[in-house]
Amino acid sequence: MERTDSAGAGAWSAALVRGGDLARLSLPAGTAASWDWVATRGVIAVALHALASRDAVAVAAVPLGRLIVPLRDRDRLVTLVATTLGEQIDDAAHPVSAQWAWLLRRWDAGATPGERWDGLARGIGRGLPDAAVDVCLLWAGTAVERALLDERGGLPRRTQVTVRGGEHTGRAGIVEGAAWQLDPPGTAIAPGPPEAYMINLGAEFGHRPVRIPAAHLEAAQRPAP
Repeated sequence: MERTDSAGAGAWSAALVRGGDLARLSLPAGTAASWDWVATRGVIAVALHALASRDAVAVAAVPLGRLIVPLRDRDRLVTLVATTLGEQIDDAAHPVSAQWAWLLRRWDAGATPGERWDGLARGIGRGLPDAAVDVCLLWAGTAVERALLDERGGLPRRTQVTVRGGEHTGRAGIVEGAAWQLDPPGTAIAPGPPEAYMINLGAEFGHRPVRIPAAHLEAAQRPAP
């Protein structure tokens, strides 16, 4: 019988499914057969599988606020995988081993079209030889952040806002990202919606995002789906 615990092959299958569902939040529709999607799904799935194994929980029980942390730092992700999935990575028969090797693989941009990118279509970083874990870590983190913002009622990226308090009162801007706070152990995002956001206030500020408390912002318009 196939194992379904946090370390078995059943858990890896569950991680791929959940990873794919999250990857679709960051990538356009119709990219499921692309290098971009395989890479982004793989990065999320490996992180999910490692966290489920470390915490001895089902993949579905890994909180988004915990999942996003290793997806914001390559070194943290690599350390998590090495310390948690070492035996599985060293076991060529375990499916996560092949996935991790693929994510760390460097690519020959000059290969023939049928062999280039494993024969998959590619849009992200096309032409770069860099490993998928480097190219798509940001995309993976963005996907999980979108799900986390939705879960916690936060403002999505590109939401138009008006500043209603503080030194920038009256200015209009656009949300560029959430300014999340880590919990005391530093292993997960603290509970609740973001306390602040990084806001692009326009050319007067060189389009450099400014950190503004969430309490000082009023959403003027939700971005189009």
